Amino acid sequence: MKFKEAVELASKNEHLIGKKSDVGIIDQIVIYPTDSVLYEEFKKQFLMNDDHQSIDGNFKDHDVSVGVILNKFMIEENAVFCFSDIFNLEDSLGIIC
Repeated sequence: MKFKEAVELASKNEHLIGKKSDVGIIDQIVIYPTDSVLYEEFKKQFLMNDDHQSIDGNFKDHDVSVGVILNKFMIEENAVFCFSDIFNLEDSLGIIC
């Protein structure tokens, strides 16, 4: 999807932050590139920076999607990156498309 569409989708779903999903607690909503090489770059930048809004802008000209960061404490404590595409979350969370 285009970056502008992803921003709108992320905004519509801010209510998900703090909710418990079947894989953990949703701590952040992020826009990430769908290209696998760029995704790895996104992940690396996120782990080093944690300012996802400045990172999101790096991929404005690429195909992107919206995802969530789960159990953020695991990143800080164990360097474990728990991530899910928003469309892979269970419907009971009330995802707005």
